[in-house]
Amino acid sequence: MAALAGARVLASQGAAAAITQAASVAQANGVSAGQIQVTVNLATQSINVSTRRQVGLGLARILNQSQAEVGASAAAAAQTVTGLRGVAPLGVVWRNFVFGQLYDLKVGGGSGEQGWYGALDLGLKGGGASEYREHLTHGWQGLLRVGDDVWVKSGNMSGPTRDAIGQRLNMCTHMPTCTFTQFVPNCPRLLIIPVVTPPRNKVVEVLGFAGFFIEGLPGSGNKSFIRGRFVEFVATGEAGSGPSYGARTFTLIR
Repeated sequence: MAALAGARVLASQGAAAAITQAASVAQANGVSAGQIQVTVNLATQSINVSTRRQVGLGLARILNQSQAEVGASAAAAAQTVTGLRGVAPLGVVWRNFVFGQLYDLKVGGGSGEQGWYGALDLGLKGGGASEYREHLTHGWQGLLRVGDDVWVKSGNMSGPTRDAIGQRLNMCTHMPTCTFTQFVPNCPRLLIIPVVTPPRNKVVEVLGFAGFFIEGLPGSGNKSFIRGRFVEFVATGEAGSGPSYGARTFTLIR
């Protein structure tokens, strides 16, 4: 617990704050300050927490050994997210996004990306507008991984898009109101979207995952744009190596 807590802080606030956080969590769980050792490896962006203490022995007393030293250690690090559930049925081609900036995630008119408006066909190939609405509202519950090939979904689907985003906005009832700079984990206004290659023969390849905070309700017809601000977020999913697009997961590496 201490290592995982420290790793989260290390990624956002640096080594000193991570060491303080890890030690605080360890002490909150019954480890005294003098028994804790916390070290940070900046090269691997990992944190190691270890503890040792003297404990009294039972049966070993007949061998004239009344005490022994026992210890435990764990290391945790931020890793790239390589597999997720709950992604939105949208795809974005990486364009060197800047955190906090507003981007179009689905277009409503024009040719889009080679005639593609931005929607993906997750689940069964050829699913209708109702399936798209459901996946956009609640996220697709299947597991999507880096390297997967996904069919693009044709059509503007203005009505289902507006309905789904409207529901997401209504489901965010957090107080204070979530913003792109401060939102609760798993807020409905956070769209987790696959970063994909440009479509080829109506298929894209998943390269990673990015998060966008919805800023408003899409319009109708050619104004059916989904717009969101690019944000960092912590996800619960499969971890591995490779480029990161703002999605991180924290795992025990030892």
